[in-house]
Amino acid sequence: MKLSDVALSRLPIAPGPCGTSEPVKYSDAGPTRVRMAGGGEVLLSLSDKRFGDLDGDGNDEMAIRVACSYEGGNLVFGIAFLVYASAGPDVRQIGLVDVQEDQETERRGRVEQVVFKPGELVTEERWYAPEDANCCPTIYMSTTWKLERERLVSQPGR
Repeated sequence: MKLSDVALSRLPIAPGPCGTSEPVKYSDAGPTRVRMAGGGEVLLSLSDKRFGDLDGDGNDEMAIRVACSYEGGNLVFGIAFLVYASAGPDVRQIGLVDVQEDQETERRGRVEQVVFKPGELVTEERWYAPEDANCCPTIYMSTTWKLERERLVSQPGR
């Protein structure tokens, strides 16, 4: 199965993006309203598919940007990437590539880019300095994610 041909509504979305605690059923019609684990609702949207062969089997895996926003507002938060592999006729999620918690940072950063490499995915992230406006984080970081037992796992030492 070519992941590039899969409808967004067929992608399994495990709990996690936008702070969800339950699986998400995405609509091909656009942003989908989801309930956050701590209460409240946000809109989850998928866009910007990226492809690369993580496991060296000759078939591309897919990363797709997931973004969260409050209805009626223009502040987008929770930007991360969901990563998928094909499993015969099915699609399976192998990771949620998100910024890693940093206790010294007051606001959560966002994943701007993913780069596929053999056996790993490297993120380019932006984090907020204390004086940054909500629109414009100025600290650049990266995280390496390795494929371990068919799941992406973040590696220490960003």
